[in-house]
Amino acid sequence: QTLPTAKRWATGGSVLVAIQLAALYGELAITGSPDANASFAAQAVELLEPLAIRLPDDDSVQRALAASLSRKVDIVLASGDSAAAVRIGLRAAAIREELVRRHPGETNILRDLMLSYSKLSAAVGPSARNANQGDFAQALEYARKMIDIAERIARLDPANRNALFDWGMALLRTGMIEPPEAQRANSLQLLESAVTKLEELVRNTPTPAYTLNLAAAYEYCGRRLAQQGQNVAALSYAEKSLRASKPLVTQGQPPRPAYLQVLHSYQLLVRLAPYAWNREKSVALANEATVAAERYIQVYPNLDQFVARIWEARGDMFQQLGEVPQACQSYRQSADAWKQLPQPGLPVNPQERDLVNTKLGKCP
Repeated sequence: QTLPTAKRWATGGSVLVAIQLAALYGELAITGSPDANASFAAQAVELLEPLAIRLPDDDSVQRALAASLSRKVDIVLASGDSAAAVRIGLRAAAIREELVRRHPGETNILRDLMLSYSKLSAAVGPSARNANQGDFAQALEYARKMIDIAERIARLDPANRNALFDWGMALLRTGMIEPPEAQRANSLQLLESAVTKLEELVRNTPTPAYTLNLAAAYEYCGRRLAQQGQNVAALSYAEKSLRASKPLVTQGQPPRPAYLQVLHSYQLLVRLAPYAWNREKSVALANEATVAAERYIQVYPNLDQFVARIWEARGDMFQQLGEVPQACQSYRQSADAWKQLPQPGLPVNPQERDLVNTKLGKCP
C-alpha cells in the first residue's frame, strides 16, 4: 500500500525515501513467486543505481545498493544461473570492499562484506544443493576471506552470540563446499569446528536458527565421514542431525529450511542405517522418511525432489542389505519421481537424476 507514494517521493529526488523503498522491494522479493521476487529485486537495483552513480561518496546509498544486489544474487542463484549470480555478487562485494576501506573498524560494514564472500563462495563452489561454477579453489579463496572476517568480528566482542554464530556459520559454509578427495579431511575439520561453536550456542540459547544450522553441521560431518568410508561414525552424526532438526517442523509455522534440513537428514540416515542397524529398524526408518517426504511437499511443493531422493536412499539401503529386487524397485520409484520434475522451485540437478538411472541400469 505504501509503494505508490514512496515511488513519487523517490523519483522526486528524496534519497532517504529511495533507500527505504529499495528496502521495501527487498522485503517483497522474498514473499512471492520466483518471477515476482526477481521483479522486485530488479526494481530495487534499478532505483538505486542512478543514485549510486550520482552520489559515489554517500555511504548509505552505496550500502543500500550492495544490499539490493546481494538479494538479487539469492534469487538468480535459485533460478539456476550461477554465472549471473557471480557477476552480481562481485558487484556487491566490490562496493562493500570500498566501504570497508573507508570504515575499516565498522563491524556492520565488515559483516556485509563477509556475507558477500559467503554468497560468492556458494555460487562458485561445487555443491549438490544449488547451481554453481564447480570451482573449488576459487570458492575456497572466498570462503577463507569470509572466515577471516567472521573470526575478526567475533574476537572483537567474545560475548556477542551473533558474532559467534557468524563465525560458526562461516566454518559451516566452507565445510559444505564439496571438496576433492584430497581435501575431505580438511573439510571435516572445518565442520567439526563449526559443530563446536554451534553446540555452545545451542546449549546457552537454543534458538531455531542456531539449532537448524547445528543440524546441518552434523549432517555434513556425516557426509564427509561416509566419503572416507567411516560409515558407523557417519551414522552417528546423521542421527544427531535428524534428532536436532525434527522438532523444528513441529513448532508454530516452520519455515521451508526446517523441512529441507529434516529431509536432508533422513536421506543420509536411510542410506547409512544398514551399517549399524538391523533390517527391521532400517526399513522402519525408510518408511518413516518416505511418509515425511510425501507429507512435507504438501506444505512446500518445491521440495518434491526429495521424494526421488528418499527412494534412491531406500535403494542404497536395500542394496547394502543384499536385497537386490527391493533395491531395484526403489531405484525405479526414484527414476519415475525424477521424470515428473521439475515443479516450480529448485532446479533439477541432472547429475543426481543420471546417477539414479545408472544404478537402475545395473538392475537385472
